[in-house]
Amino acid sequence: MRKSRALRALGLAVFTVALLAGNASADPNPNSARVPVTQPPDQVITGICPFPIFIETLVNKEFSKTHKNGVEIITGRLVVRITNTDTGESKVYNISGPVHITRDGPIETDVFGGRSLLIDPSFGALVTSGRVVGTFNTETGEFRIVSRRGHAEDVCATLAP
Repeated sequence: MRKSRALRALGLAVFTVALLAGNASADPNPNSARVPVTQPPDQVITGICPFPIFIETLVNKEFSKTHKNGVEIITGRLVVRITNTDTGESKVYNISGPVHITRDGPIETDVFGGRSLLIDPSFGALVTSGRVVGTFNTETGEFRIVSRRGHAEDVCATLAP
Protein backbone atom coordinates (compact mmCIF):
# COMPACT_ATOMS: atom_id res chain seq x y z
CA MET A 1 0.00 0.00 0.00
CA ARG A 2 2.73 2.52 0.93
CA LYS A 3 4.69 1.71 -2.24
CA SER A 4 1.66 2.50 -4.40
CA ARG A 5 1.30 5.86 -2.65
CA ALA A 6 4.97 6.65 -3.21
CA LEU A 7 4.68 6.02 -6.87
CA ARG A 8 1.54 8.11 -7.12
CA ALA A 9 2.90 11.06 -5.08
CA LEU A 10 5.86 11.29 -7.37
CA GLY A 11 3.24 11.48 -9.73
CA LEU A 12 2.44 6.89 -10.10
CA ALA A 13 4.74 5.16 -9.77
CA VAL A 14 4.05 10.87 -9.46
CA PHE A 15 5.49 8.15 -9.43
CA THR A 16 0.49 9.14 -9.48
CA VAL A 17 0.91 10.47 -8.32
CA ALA A 18 2.23 7.98 -6.18
CA LEU A 19 5.50 7.03 -0.57
CA LEU A 20 7.55 4.59 1.40
CA ALA A 21 8.29 5.78 4.91
CA GLY A 22 11.92 5.40 5.84
CA ASN A 23 13.44 4.58 9.16
CA ALA A 24 12.17 7.01 11.80
CA SER A 25 15.54 7.00 13.54
CA ALA A 26 16.97 8.81 10.51
CA ASP A 27 14.79 11.82 11.40
CA PRO A 28 16.98 14.66 12.68
CA ASN A 29 14.42 15.26 15.46
CA PRO A 30 12.86 11.96 16.57
CA ASN A 31 10.41 13.85 18.84
CA SER A 32 8.81 15.60 15.85
CA ALA A 33 7.08 12.38 14.64
CA ARG A 34 8.27 13.25 11.12
CA VAL A 35 9.41 10.24 9.13
CA PRO A 36 11.70 10.56 6.10
CA VAL A 37 9.98 9.51 2.88
CA THR A 38 11.93 7.01 0.78
CA GLN A 39 11.17 7.41 -2.91
CA PRO A 40 10.92 4.40 -5.21
CA PRO A 41 14.09 3.54 -7.11
CA ASP A 42 14.83 5.33 -10.38
CA GLN A 43 12.85 3.48 -13.03
CA VAL A 44 11.65 3.30 -16.60
CA ILE A 45 7.87 3.50 -16.89
CA THR A 46 5.93 2.36 -19.96
CA GLY A 47 2.27 2.70 -20.87
CA ILE A 48 2.01 6.31 -19.69
CA CYS A 49 3.38 8.22 -22.70
CA PRO A 50 3.67 6.96 -26.29
CA PHE A 51 7.35 6.36 -25.38
CA PRO A 52 9.04 5.01 -22.24
CA ILE A 53 9.99 7.59 -19.61
CA PHE A 54 12.76 7.32 -17.05
CA ILE A 55 12.07 8.97 -13.70
CA GLU A 56 14.97 9.63 -11.38
CA THR A 57 15.02 11.35 -8.01
CA LEU A 58 17.59 14.15 -7.84
CA VAL A 59 16.72 15.62 -4.41
CA ASN A 60 14.66 13.95 -1.69
CA LYS A 61 14.20 15.84 1.56
CA GLU A 62 10.56 14.88 2.13
CA PHE A 63 9.04 13.98 5.46
CA SER A 64 5.73 12.41 6.41
CA LYS A 65 3.79 13.08 9.58
CA THR A 66 0.54 11.46 10.61
CA HIS A 67 -1.52 13.71 12.86
CA LYS A 68 -3.84 12.64 15.69
CA ASN A 69 -6.88 13.04 13.41
CA GLY A 70 -5.37 10.48 11.02
CA VAL A 71 -4.40 12.93 8.28
CA GLU A 72 -0.95 12.25 6.88
CA ILE A 73 0.93 15.26 5.50
CA ILE A 74 3.97 14.93 3.29
CA THR A 75 6.15 18.02 2.96
CA GLY A 76 9.71 18.86 2.06
CA ARG A 77 11.75 19.18 -1.10
CA LEU A 78 11.48 16.66 -3.95
CA VAL A 79 13.10 17.14 -7.35
CA VAL A 80 12.95 14.60 -10.20
CA ARG A 81 14.21 14.39 -13.76
CA ILE A 82 11.94 12.79 -16.36
CA THR A 83 13.57 11.58 -19.59
CA ASN A 84 12.12 10.34 -22.87
CA THR A 85 14.28 7.22 -23.24
CA ASP A 86 13.82 7.17 -27.03
CA THR A 87 15.21 10.68 -27.62
CA GLY A 88 17.16 11.49 -24.45
CA GLU A 89 15.10 14.70 -24.06
CA SER A 90 14.61 15.42 -20.35
CA LYS A 91 13.24 18.00 -17.96
CA VAL A 92 13.79 18.58 -14.24
CA TYR A 93 10.75 19.23 -12.04
CA ASN A 94 10.49 20.48 -8.45
CA ILE A 95 7.44 18.52 -7.23
CA SER A 96 7.63 19.38 -3.54
CA GLY A 97 3.87 19.38 -2.96
CA PRO A 98 2.67 19.15 -0.17
CA VAL A 99 0.12 16.34 -0.13
CA HIS A 100 -2.53 15.68 2.55
CA ILE A 101 -3.77 12.08 2.73
CA THR A 102 -6.91 10.86 4.52
CA ARG A 103 -8.08 7.25 4.56
CA ASP A 104 -11.51 5.65 4.71
CA GLY A 105 -11.04 1.90 4.42
CA PRO A 106 -9.36 1.13 1.09
CA ILE A 107 -10.04 4.64 -0.27
CA GLU A 108 -7.45 7.39 0.15
CA THR A 109 -8.28 10.99 -0.60
CA ASP A 110 -5.16 12.85 -1.65
CA VAL A 111 -5.08 16.65 -1.74
CA PHE A 112 -2.04 17.84 -3.68
CA GLY A 113 -0.95 21.45 -3.29
CA GLY A 114 1.85 23.37 -4.94
CA ARG A 115 3.65 21.37 -7.63
CA SER A 116 3.03 17.65 -7.92
CA LEU A 117 3.70 14.89 -10.42
CA LEU A 118 0.70 12.68 -11.12
CA ILE A 119 1.03 9.60 -13.33
CA ASP A 120 -1.70 7.22 -14.35
CA PRO A 121 -2.43 5.40 -17.62
CA SER A 122 -5.85 7.07 -17.77
CA PHE A 123 -4.40 10.59 -18.14
CA GLY A 124 -0.65 10.19 -18.69
CA ALA A 125 1.89 12.26 -16.76
CA LEU A 126 0.97 15.69 -15.41
CA VAL A 127 2.98 18.19 -13.40
CA THR A 128 0.37 20.25 -11.64
CA SER A 129 0.65 23.66 -9.99
CA GLY A 130 -2.26 24.37 -7.70
CA ARG A 131 -4.77 22.19 -5.90
CA VAL A 132 -5.62 18.70 -7.13
CA VAL A 133 -7.91 16.33 -5.25
CA GLY A 134 -7.75 12.67 -6.14
CA THR A 135 -8.93 9.35 -4.79
CA PHE A 136 -6.88 6.19 -4.72
CA ASN A 137 -8.27 2.72 -4.11
CA THR A 138 -5.55 0.76 -2.31
CA GLU A 139 -7.21 -2.54 -3.23
CA THR A 140 -7.59 -1.98 -6.99
CA GLY A 141 -4.80 0.55 -7.60
CA GLU A 142 -7.26 2.90 -9.34
CA PHE A 143 -6.44 6.62 -9.11
CA ARG A 144 -8.97 9.24 -10.13
CA ILE A 145 -8.70 13.02 -10.25
CA VAL A 146 -11.80 14.46 -8.57
CA SER A 147 -11.03 18.17 -9.01
CA ARG A 148 -8.22 20.34 -10.26
CA ARG A 149 -7.46 24.07 -10.00
CA GLY A 150 -4.41 25.73 -11.43
CA HIS A 151 -2.03 24.78 -14.21
CA ALA A 152 -1.14 21.31 -15.48
CA GLU A 153 1.77 20.52 -17.80
CA ASP A 154 1.42 17.42 -19.97
CA VAL A 155 4.87 15.86 -19.51
CA CYS A 156 4.36 13.47 -22.44
CA ALA A 157 3.70 16.43 -24.77
CA THR A 158 6.68 18.33 -23.37
CA LEU A 159 9.06 15.42 -23.99
CA ALA A 160 7.51 14.23 -27.27
CA PRO A 161 9.84 14.07 -30.29
